[in-house]
Amino acid sequence: MKKRYVFDIDGVIRDLNLALRIKYNIPVLTEWHDKRFNVCKLINKDLSLLEDAPSTKYLNIISKYKDLEFWSYQPNLWQKYTENWLERFLGKKEYRVYYLSPEEKFRTLQGNSNIFLIDDYPLFSNYNRIILVDQPYNQETKANVRVKTKQELKDILKI
Repeated sequence: MKKRYVFDIDGVIRDLNLALRIKYNIPVLTEWHDKRFNVCKLINKDLSLLEDAPSTKYLNIISKYKDLEFWSYQPNLWQKYTENWLERFLGKKEYRVYYLSPEEKFRTLQGNSNIFLIDDYPLFSNYNRIILVDQPYNQETKANVRVKTKQELKDILKI
C-alpha cells in the first residue's frame, strides 16, 4: 500500500506562536502548556490572529503535495477563521480538512497503516507513523522522525 501523508495546521503550516509573540509580546513558548500564558485564551481575545497569522517555512512544500489533507484540532469558534486562512494561503488548491482532537488523530492513524501524520504535537503516546515538526515546545519528545528543515520535509514527501 502506498504511503499517504496528512498534516496538522498550527505549528506545521500556520505560525500562531509568531502571531502571538507579535501581538502580545510573549517569549518563544518552550512548553506545550506554558503556565504563564493561556494560548487559547489569548487567541480568543483576538480571533483575527487566526486569519492574520503568518505561514511557516513548510507551507510552500506542503502545498505542493498532491492529495492534501489536514487533521487539525480547532475549537468550533476558530474553524471559520482557519478556513479563511487556508483559502488565503492555499487559494484554489483542493484540500480536505478534518477537525480532530489529538486523541481522534491518534486513533484514526492507528486504524490506517498507510497514513503518516506530520504534526508538532508533543504529547502523543507514541510516534510510530508520526513525523514531528521540530518546535521549541516539543524538544523533549522522543520521535522516530523529526523534521527540522524544508529539505528534510521535501525528502520525506518526495517533492
